[in-house]
Amino acid sequence: MRRCTDSQTLSGKYTTDDWVFNLISAWQQQHYSRTFPSGSLIVNMPQRWNQDVQELRAATLGDARTVDMVFGLYRQNTREKLNSAYDMPTMPYLSSTGYTTAETLAAYSDLTWHLTDRFDIGGGVRFSHDKSSTQYHGSMLIKWQPVWRPG
Repeated sequence: MRRCTDSQTLSGKYTTDDWVFNLISAWQQQHYSRTFPSGSLIVNMPQRWNQDVQELRAATLGDARTVDMVFGLYRQNTREKLNSAYDMPTMPYLSSTGYTTAETLAAYSDLTWHLTDRFDIGGGVRFSHDKSSTQYHGSMLIKWQPVWRPG
């Protein structure tokens, strides 16, 4: 088995007198190569996996504030492809391919009310939308037929 992984990250920060803004983006790609014997078959199972994430966050800055706030937007996208091939020594026997995707979109907020120097009340909310899909395709070289024998 071989595995190759690539990861990248990009981040930025911008500060004003009252706010700090953060932007984060990250990407990761993985590729697996698998080949192994299984009985009289040779199994090949390569796999690719990709993910990217972005987040934008704004938060109040400073100590003399009655209410502190955080607002943010978030996105995550994941894609995966898995191939399976079962080969006989002389010909291909069975193959299949699976695709999976998933995406998350979210917005969030958090408020903290500083009642005294020692007592805070806080609360937050997050709205999220998730969707995913899976597709599968397969083929077999040898088609099995039921055997019919007259009675």
